[in-house]
Amino acid sequence: MVGNTHEIQNGRNPVRDWFIPVATKVKPDIAKGSTAQGKYVIAADGTAYGFNNNRSIERVHQLLDRSLAQFKASPPVQVAISAAELEAKFVPEPPIGSAVVRLFTRVKPAPLGSDSANENVARDHFWILPEELKALSTGEMPEAFRMRLARFALVDSVRGEPDHWRPAEIVRAEFKLSPLRSSKVKGFSLTGTFSMQTQDLKRGYEGKLEGELTFGTENRLVSFKAFAEGQAWGASTYAPNPPAGKFPLLIAFVSVSDEASRVVAPQAVFYGREYLTGR
Repeated sequence: MVGNTHEIQNGRNPVRDWFIPVATKVKPDIAKGSTAQGKYVIAADGTAYGFNNNRSIERVHQLLDRSLAQFKASPPVQVAISAAELEAKFVPEPPIGSAVVRLFTRVKPAPLGSDSANENVARDHFWILPEELKALSTGEMPEAFRMRLARFALVDSVRGEPDHWRPAEIVRAEFKLSPLRSSKVKGFSLTGTFSMQTQDLKRGYEGKLEGELTFGTENRLVSFKAFAEGQAWGASTYAPNPPAGKFPLLIAFVSVSDEASRVVAPQAVFYGREYLTGR
């Protein structure tokens, strides 16, 4: 099983009710509010064999070897899992009629001497909501889309989970649509500039965005491609060790409809209603 910590630890669903008491057996500090993030070896009957929150290949192999030995020494009892339990969904899904865009974020080039985590490629998703698609297909720039894009997509997630921008930290988010010159497709070019920074100026991102949207019938998004390029600085709570000073941060956007896009929600969805309104 793979899931989002925000849903499995902090959500209200049967999976959370089953998982947390079991996970606490091998990571007791969860009961004190510590994160449940990590890798677990757990049986369906609630037997917990091991835990690790490290990406080292050696450490993961050690976890599996140790857990396998414990499994053989104390195998779980067989339990019946109902069809309803197998089909239960706890992952947030986009509103019907939404489009999904995948984000690829990189520090490129990673400055010499910076932490190796700055060479990561971060991936996330961004939902374009039905009412936004309707407006975008007519050349309008919805306020909610503008704010959601700035707050939840234009972030540095390269080294870990980003601190998404608060509304007051959006200094500038000016985006506009212009009709494409081609008569073969209905679409618009997307251009704009952005600037976000914390009140203490210790973290920020500023640059420009260029892209293209094309539409089919009934506001259906055929394609969305965009590219953000700018200078970022500072660390997030769970994305430490950025390069010193300002560094180049690139974000590519591309519309997708594969299986992963349907089951992996945007990282910022835990904001709840705020993610859907931008405010």
